[in-house]
Amino acid sequence: MKKKPIIILLTILFTIIIFLAYPVLADEEDFAEAGDEIVADGLIYEIQEDGTVILTDYQSEVPKSLAIPGVITYSGQRYTVTAIEEYTFSGCDALSEVTIAENVKSIGDYAFSECEDLHNVVFPATVTTLGRGILSGSDNVTIEIASGNDVLHYENGMLIQNDMLLYVSPSVEEVTIPDAIHTIASYAFQNCDYIEAITIPRTIETIEEQAFCLCYGLHSITMGNNESIVLQNNALTDIEEAGTIYVPTKQMEQHIKNYPQSYPSSISIKQVIPYEIIYNAGGGTFKETCITRADNTKTVLLPDVERQGYEFLGWCSDEACQQEPIYQIEEGQSSNVVLYAKWEAVEQGQEEQEQAKEQERTAPNRYQLAKQQRAIKDLKAKKQKETITDSTKKERLAKIQSHDLTQNRGKKKFRRQNPANKEVQWENAQVTETEVEIKKAEETKKPVKATLQEASGGFSLNNIVSMAMMGAGVLLVLVGGVYTSLRYRNKRRETTTNEK
Repeated sequence: MKKKPIIILLTILFTIIIFLAYPVLADEEDFAEAGDEIVADGLIYEIQEDGTVILTDYQSEVPKSLAIPGVITYSGQRYTVTAIEEYTFSGCDALSEVTIAENVKSIGDYAFSECEDLHNVVFPATVTTLGRGILSGSDNVTIEIASGNDVLHYENGMLIQNDMLLYVSPSVEEVTIPDAIHTIASYAFQNCDYIEAITIPRTIETIEEQAFCLCYGLHSITMGNNESIVLQNNALTDIEEAGTIYVPTKQMEQHIKNYPQSYPSSISIKQVIPYEIIYNAGGGTFKETCITRADNTKTVLLPDVERQGYEFLGWCSDEACQQEPIYQIEEGQSSNVVLYAKWEAVEQGQEEQEQAKEQERTAPNRYQLAKQQRAIKDLKAKKQKETITDSTKKERLAKIQSHDLTQNRGKKKFRRQNPANKEVQWENAQVTETEVEIKKAEETKKPVKATLQEASGGFSLNNIVSMAMMGAGVLLVLVGGVYTSLRYRNKRRETTTNEK
């Protein structure tokens, strides 16, 4: 009789100890461990050793306007988002706007590359590291950087990280690289078709591979006098086949020739040759600033002049002006130029002269019309070049299908869209049978805890442990009660038997 209350008390005490120990056990056996993947709002994260998470991928669909959080909650636990993995959103055409929250510190290579409809990205003040090619192939992006970020700068269509030029908007027609830049990153100028000529300042120390990828409008590059500059493979590959690299010295020319893998063999390497332009206006006055010093790397547009009682017809290289007038000096000129203004007298009365002056103020003269016609001609040539460029780009893209950019983007899509397909072809890349088997093995290799969670209908391990402990406690109470009841009944039987 005395053992009954002791057994019941021990059972209750054991149950209380288990429930008191549960929080400690739950912390030690938490479902979300380092290396595990978790999903929040359609985005896939990987837990790191320090308890933070990085954004690695997304599920089948993402909204057009995506807000990447700085903190997520999973199974009642909060995680800080510190990074976005390389290639995470590469090729995601659904994206239109991306806003990245505070706490995110780094974004990997090509994270938002080839997003054709992406037009706005907002970087937080906490981001200090951006990977190469982060926006390559995303051609119409407006970039915003939160105040307080001293590492990133966006100016004149250029995204700069410290002393590295990371991205140039393809809409830019002219670009001046600041002297503070030391590195031009991979794919920085991708698709910048409108840039025809560019000057590399002497402060540039490295031009990385594919820096001018698909820049088929670019026909001349003028190098600064830095004989220690490093040109990585294919750094200048997509300059026009008939293009020119201009160098300031013979030593620099030899230095560039030491990197034959960096540019097409058809490109000419020439020295920069300065020259002077001497104008003989023939009594006329200049209507605009005139250039008197130039070099063979640029085309020089000649100035307009005026003279009372005469109409200006253009500039001639001979004093008698028997030759056809010119309106610009073409790129490649390397010797001094002497020019003579060509005039045509206009006999008019006072009233006609006043009308002519008024007309001159409101309507272009022959010289101006000739310049307009030249501009129209250049525009037509540019459109024709763009048509050629489109077909050339397709050929070029076919050549770089095996590049890591395409391969990694394809593997991301493969993992998202075709987890069980043995024969999968992704855009611009193929998965071999061996890669498929490896990918399937990776996908079927799930942590025991994740398997437990799936088998339990989505409950987390905390819930499973909690329910198991509660069940064990209840079972112990029942067993203890049944055992005590049986012992009590047997004792009564013995007592009744003895009394009889």
